[in-house]
Amino acid sequence: MKKLFTVLLAVGVCFAFSGTSFAADKAPAKNETEKLAKVTGEIKNIDKEKCSITVEYAKEKKLVEKTFIVDKKVLESLKVGEKVQVSFKDGSDKAEKVEAVKAAKKEKKK
Repeated sequence: MKKLFTVLLAVGVCFAFSGTSFAADKAPAKNETEKLAKVTGEIKNIDKEKCSITVEYAKEKKLVEKTFIVDKKVLESLKVGEKVQVSFKDGSDKAEKVEAVKAAKKEKKK
């Protein structure tokens, strides 16, 4: 009888702790739920001292300029006048990702 009680107690403890591990797996990571805002525009200014770029883009039919903080490695590859897409967290000035946008080729008329 004593052995049966010990086995049942051990099984009960295993079930109790396994429930908490399943609950921990269901919570989404904070980074997965955050979406990045994106703007596409032209670089108007590069400030190497502040590691920042100023991008001019269209917002609600108006041209708007916004300054983003970027990594030094990314800054070195950018040029004034280049068209880029900047991904950033909404409400933040730090650029998470900066990608050059290739200009669309125009078709030649015959």
